[in-house]
Amino acid sequence: MAARKKANQVKKERKILARMEGIPALPDGLEDWAYRHILPGYFFYNHSKKGIATGVCSVCDEEITLENVKHNGEAVCPHCGRKLTMKPRGRVKRLYDRETFQVVQRGPAPGELVVRIMKAAVAYEGDGPVVYVSVREAARQFVQLGSDGNMVQERFYRSYQGELTDWKEGDRPTNMGYVTFEGETCGHLYCDNLPEALEGTPWQYCPIVQFYQHFRSPMELCTFFSKFLEHPRLEHLIKTGFYRLAADMVYNYFICKDLDETQNRTHRILGVMAEDVPFLRELDINLEGLKVYREYCAMNLKDRQKLLLWQAENGVRHNVLPALEHMTVHKFMKFMDGQFSFLRDQKAQRGGQRYKSMQDVVTE
Repeated sequence: MAARKKANQVKKERKILARMEGIPALPDGLEDWAYRHILPGYFFYNHSKKGIATGVCSVCDEEITLENVKHNGEAVCPHCGRKLTMKPRGRVKRLYDRETFQVVQRGPAPGELVVRIMKAAVAYEGDGPVVYVSVREAARQFVQLGSDGNMVQERFYRSYQGELTDWKEGDRPTNMGYVTFEGETCGHLYCDNLPEALEGTPWQYCPIVQFYQHFRSPMELCTFFSKFLEHPRLEHLIKTGFYRLAADMVYNYFICKDLDETQNRTHRILGVMAEDVPFLRELDINLEGLKVYREYCAMNLKDRQKLLLWQAENGVRHNVLPALEHMTVHKFMKFMDGQFSFLRDQKAQRGGQRYKSMQDVVTE
């Protein structure tokens, strides 16, 4: 029985090894890239009671002087522009951080991509401090275009050492649905090799670099690739500057009915007037805000742009349309501002605040 079990295991692992053949080597300098771009930055300084201290930026290694320095305070490096956390020398003996990022490369098959999930870690020790950076691969995701026009995906993760390899097929097991750091596939994106990696694939014109560099936050890359094939206007939205709408199109499954992807013009895709496009682009409207604004366009409201800005400033999300049936937008905003200026100071019967926000007054 043990011999049969071992033989079956070896057979499975040989198939996995055959699937891994032809994958190129990882790009050089990933440790330095992760350290400089995605791992948290620190300002290590000599303690000073005056609030002005000189220290070193851990990202660019430049010596800088900052004001209002305090332990765990935040600042921006004047040289590299990275956000830094202040740490005094002598008080912190060890720091440890880790992040997930993704490297995209050409797969063994024609038109195939392999997304390599990487784990980066950094440790700071001593007053210097001494820096230790490590990068390792935790998972691989093979993606290619299927016969039905949708994306086909194969997943592998690195586990304990098997008979021939430590790669296993599928997703890393979770504990009661909780995804650990090792199983996390959402991460930052290594962009240096992407134009060459995507060339000749169905994602050759995918504006993934532009999308990621706008947000600079972890993302599910394979989900983005899948939605790029599914939604013909995703590329258009990103290239015209509607990043939050594009994010909703990728990660919000109910957006399909709210955008007209049969159209080619931006205002027709969004369902608004042509003169509203620059305003909505500057606002970087999301799906929720667009739904509201389309109702204003349908009513042909005169000051609809001012109304949307007023709602954003005051946190008003609903119950606006019934009031606009009886007054103009200008009168509505003026009336609500005047009411809230004194209603917010009124107390309820038991002493609580009755109108805590502008939304409470609008609802009333």
